[in-house]
Amino acid sequence: MVHPFDLRDTPLIRKLGNRGTSFDSRTYLTRDLHLLRYATLAGLLPNLYPETQILAHPGDGGGFAQLSHRKGCPSSHLRFIAPKEIFANGSGSELIEALLVEAGRRQAQYILAEVEENTKEYEFFRRGGFTIYARQEIWKGSPSVLEHDTHPEGLFRSFQPADSPAALGLYCSVVPSLVYQMEGFPKNPEGWVLYEEGELVGFFGALSGPLGLRVEPIFHPGARHVSSWLAAWVSAPDFPAQQPVYVCVRSYQDWVGPILRDVGFSLLCRQAIFSRRIVVPIPVPETIRLSAKENPAPQASTYTPGASHTTYDPATTDHR
Repeated sequence: MVHPFDLRDTPLIRKLGNRGTSFDSRTYLTRDLHLLRYATLAGLLPNLYPETQILAHPGDGGGFAQLSHRKGCPSSHLRFIAPKEIFANGSGSELIEALLVEAGRRQAQYILAEVEENTKEYEFFRRGGFTIYARQEIWKGSPSVLEHDTHPEGLFRSFQPADSPAALGLYCSVVPSLVYQMEGFPKNPEGWVLYEEGELVGFFGALSGPLGLRVEPIFHPGARHVSSWLAAWVSAPDFPAQQPVYVCVRSYQDWVGPILRDVGFSLLCRQAIFSRRIVVPIPVPETIRLSAKENPAPQASTYTPGASHTTYDPATTDHR
């Protein structure tokens, strides 16, 4: 049986919180998940905090799952599931179905999950109606071990609102349409941009937190100084040296991986990005077409120049 989080489920989340898996790299790479705190706050502000569903099975300890969704975004993200054992015994499917209902209520169209390859979780999602729409590699580096190079020709700076049209154009020209349909371009992008000869050839979408910095770069295939700019970027004096740097490289940008290795990054993991479409019934008002007798067409009057026209007045007409 699955039900929404209640304060009586607090001991369960405390017990299983360190025995689960996160499927959203935007959160687990950059900050603490705050599972119990967010589950509690969602009861007060449901549109701002993740939805938590509890699996209550007598005798096996149960489990729970969290789903995050930003209002207006076409996709929701499977944030966390615990414990890991439910992927083997099949009870995780009940949690997924409950989250599908919740995501539909929030008007999301998809549930996304970033799953490491060659794991039980990967097989669970593959058999559970999810499909792979992209793959990615996560590379990890630290400014203290990355080599610094001289700045090449071009301009590398923080993203500004005026860069939005060029960044969106680069995104649409590089990112496959299926990925764009699932994720869309960020509404409030943050990060850095790379210009060469006055043209934007790189956009670094960034998300930072206490645990690290996550970057998802998009490069034009014609960009010539990607390697040098990557090394110069992470070696800048104002770069947060105490944080690890994670770079997510999608399969359609796989040529960036060897460049990251050359500047000192190491491969952390390979992931498949699963999606499952949410079918939500939409009520459509039924319209009934009126017949010609019930809704007669207006008759046009005929006017002939020079002819006499008489106006009918019931009060003055002789009815004898």
